[in-house]
Amino acid sequence: MKSIDSDAALRGKLKPGRHRIAKSLYLNVTPQQGKSWVLRTVVNGKRRELGLGSYPDLSLAKAKEEAAGYRLTARRGGDPAAERDKRHVEPLTFEQAARLAYADHKDSWRNDKHRALDR
Repeated sequence: MKSIDSDAALRGKLKPGRHRIAKSLYLNVTPQQGKSWVLRTVVNGKRRELGLGSYPDLSLAKAKEEAAGYRLTARRGGDPAAERDKRHVEPLTFEQAARLAYADHKDSWRNDKHRALDR
């Protein structure tokens, strides 16, 4: 099997399955060539698999960097999944998105009636 040690190797066609990339870092490859990163580690005595993201959204170098950080968290007794989840930002509600869009565009509208917010 060829070594997967560069982004160029990742861009090529890979055999479907799980490929070990680095210590506890794996690349899952689907039959359709979808690729995603998985970190296998032990947290509080239990084996855990933590999804890190898909390739190419998360590069090889960044995946290795994140895996190292999460392994360190697990070694120190923390929960890497909880740490990863803290980084996610809550999505906007429809009303919040609509108000932001209104604020962005209202100055371009020529008619005062359209610029006036009724609610």
